[in-house]
Amino acid sequence: MMGECYMEEWIKKIREAGIVGAGGAGFPAYAKYNAHVDTFIANGAECEPLLNTDQAIMMRHPQEVVMALETVGKSMGAKNIYIAIKQKHQECIEKIDGAIKNLSASVIIYPLRDYYPAGDEFMLTYEVTRRVIPPAGIPLNVGVCVANVGTLYNAYNAIFNEEPVTYKYVTVNGEVGSPGVICVPIGTTLRDCIERVGGATLKDFSVIVGGPMMGRIYPDGKEALDLPVRKTTGGVIVLPVDHPLIFKKTIPESVAVKRARAACIQCRYCSDMCPRNLLGHQLYPHLVMRTVSNVENAADMRMTLLCSECNVCELYACPMGINPRTMNSVFKSKLREAGVRYDYSGYLLKVNDMIDYRRVPVYRLVMRLNLDRYSQDVKYYGTVEDIKSVKIMLRDGPGRTARPIVAQGDEVLKGQKIADVDDDALGVPVHASMAGTVTQITDEYITIENTGVKK
Repeated sequence: MMGECYMEEWIKKIREAGIVGAGGAGFPAYAKYNAHVDTFIANGAECEPLLNTDQAIMMRHPQEVVMALETVGKSMGAKNIYIAIKQKHQECIEKIDGAIKNLSASVIIYPLRDYYPAGDEFMLTYEVTRRVIPPAGIPLNVGVCVANVGTLYNAYNAIFNEEPVTYKYVTVNGEVGSPGVICVPIGTTLRDCIERVGGATLKDFSVIVGGPMMGRIYPDGKEALDLPVRKTTGGVIVLPVDHPLIFKKTIPESVAVKRARAACIQCRYCSDMCPRNLLGHQLYPHLVMRTVSNVENAADMRMTLLCSECNVCELYACPMGINPRTMNSVFKSKLREAGVRYDYSGYLLKVNDMIDYRRVPVYRLVMRLNLDRYSQDVKYYGTVEDIKSVKIMLRDGPGRTARPIVAQGDEVLKGQKIADVDDDALGVPVHASMAGTVTQITDEYITIENTGVKK
């Protein structure tokens, strides 16, 4: 096992490189990896439909992913090191397998069935280890660390090349000229991303940033065009404004409450198919719906704090087309505002005997979402360099917002640190993703214009 000194060295490099979880949550990687575990899992599940981002990384950088996986895993004390990939992605499996053999790495490929949400770290931990993460817990509670393959690729660049995070792989899919995966400088606008794949094919369109199940919806897609690619951005999906998924995900909260009171038939499908419930967590969306319509039989709403908002209940399970996830979210938000936390009492976590039969097949989910016309293999466009300007956010997840250390008018080089955090604060520095001139600094972002500064 690698020594503590070496572990401290690469953890420092990872922090200095500004690495956060690339899979969406954005938790600072150095803090996550500063622990000891017996099992380390690289998450290559590509959980959301229509996204090919993780596949592109594994196809193009298999050796880098495997080297980082083994380095980080062994340093954390892991005796079992896995990379989880959906079995249907045979090309990815072959690439990773080849890298494992070339490097003589102690890494095991774990093939996954094609279900949603296979990439959820609670489900993935159970799938690979048969351990159940406690309610409101994290994988470290059961001796496991889960890391996205994109995060590991960034870790490789930090550990072995001392390169900061300046690029992001992004899938652009839906109503665009030629859907694909592009690698763009952090801070590139969504407008530039969409134009690089042929532009939107519709005059009026909506945009989902992220995946169709958990991504953020912009009903008027034009409002999203100037948003920047962040370290956590994995996908940009362009859909017609009247697409059923857009309608479903933009129902006002007040309407969702009325529908819950009027139309819930208490069938339990939302609870029976809930991924957390299947793992034995006491989360019952049907009881939340019952409380909405009948407060006299109110359930303990602290259970809503366990909801991952995966949307299985709302977008797949409910036969009435109403909104259990929205109701969960309403109660959860109010509880958090009140400072309420979920206190796990230690109740027995019994995995549902039907778990293998209640998982949601991705192909059926795609059809249910009316997205089957967009479910396809997409091309890889390569790395985009000729971007005119970038807007780089100063925080991409939990932790302290980075403090700008450059001034307006400064010329910066690609990879140069432009914002930093105190050593004792949770957070990571931010780096210029292109050479140019700093044209704007706010409390939230720094804008850099490409003015011909040499790299």
